[in-house]
Amino acid sequence: MKFLAFFIMLLAFVACTDSDKYLHSSEPESIIVSAYMTPSFDSIYERGRADTITPGDSLIFLTSIYPSKSVWSQKYYWTLDGNIFANEYNFKSTVYTPGTHEIVFVFVDYFGDTLSDTLSLTVASPPALDVQNFIPADGMQQVDPYQILHFAWNADDPDSIWNLNYHFMLYENGCDDSCKPLADTIVDRSTFSYVNGFKPLHEYSWYVRAYNEIGQESIEEIAGRFFVRGFNNESAVLGFVKTNTPVDVDSFYITLLDSGLNVVKKIEQRENTFNIGALAKGSYCLHIGLPHFPDFKTDTIRFTLLENQVLSLDTVVLNDRGVPRIASITGRDTLAPEDTLKFLVTDGGSGIDLSRTIARLDGISVNQMTLSNDTLSVPVSIPEASWTKKILVISTHDLSGNEFHKSFYVLPKTTLVEVFVD
Repeated sequence: MKFLAFFIMLLAFVACTDSDKYLHSSEPESIIVSAYMTPSFDSIYERGRADTITPGDSLIFLTSIYPSKSVWSQKYYWTLDGNIFANEYNFKSTVYTPGTHEIVFVFVDYFGDTLSDTLSLTVASPPALDVQNFIPADGMQQVDPYQILHFAWNADDPDSIWNLNYHFMLYENGCDDSCKPLADTIVDRSTFSYVNGFKPLHEYSWYVRAYNEIGQESIEEIAGRFFVRGFNNESAVLGFVKTNTPVDVDSFYITLLDSGLNVVKKIEQRENTFNIGALAKGSYCLHIGLPHFPDFKTDTIRFTLLENQVLSLDTVVLNDRGVPRIASITGRDTLAPEDTLKFLVTDGGSGIDLSRTIARLDGISVNQMTLSNDTLSVPVSIPEASWTKKILVISTHDLSGNEFHKSFYVLPKTTLVEVFVD
């Protein structure tokens, strides 16, 4: 009877208690709420707690609930700067208002306890640069080599809330890779003054990029160049030389002639850039070539120099216009029958490749040719009973596409009389 009475009292106690709440009383201590954002579900993008976007860029907002999202809750929602942003666990949205925003995921559990996690989102537009109007103007001539040169440009923060900085760079054109920039610095104003002077009759380039205080870079880049005057109204011509097909060029030569075709200067140098000065005003013509690659040629370049002018030519391209040459080792076109015939295949331009060389004996392709340096070895098979000449045609293309072919006559191993006698 005592046990029965205890059992009835226990049932009454449970009936008077919120049993669900009792069974979940440990739940608040075990729930963990985390919030993230990412531009995409692609694996290359990480989920983060802080990010920077431009106005209108989409972001995916995600939540993680431990032990799971199935735990009992009263409500959950997101806020943006204290205002309701969404009522979902995960969603995709954007923010247009520039500035730094606080985004909070709020989770109210079964017992009314509030858990939350906070993200930081910065919305900003990259700075803009005016690439049309700047000082000195692009291509400016007659810069004084000994005066301070002032640079100025226009920039804008579309959001009107960020501070801007500028990366300014100044280079001497035509200088080799070992040369350092004359200036490479960050300034907080849209001006820069260079006080160290310049080389007379030289060309210089300068560049500017803008950055806002959160690290966004301008899409545009200001790029300008200017030319420094010489002395006594002297002028100069400069340019850059390249070939239409890559070759190992160790030097090139330049011949400068005046209007009367008298040689003014003749130089050979290793660099691809050239600067010829000091020159008097007048009309000139220029010939450029490669001493070890005579097939690379250019048309005569004609130009006129004004007083105090540094003329920058367009890139001078030397075109491989010469065809390869094919000749037998003996120098003859009629050849004695041999198991292997040898030929000299030479080119004064981009070079010869065996894969571009074909030989046909009486119209039938010859296989297993070899090319060693300039020597082409062609295996031929002449039947013992053949009494007529065979025509061997060799054709080749250099690496610039210039084609050459030549025919040779291969004598028979026997005569018609010997064939009949046999």
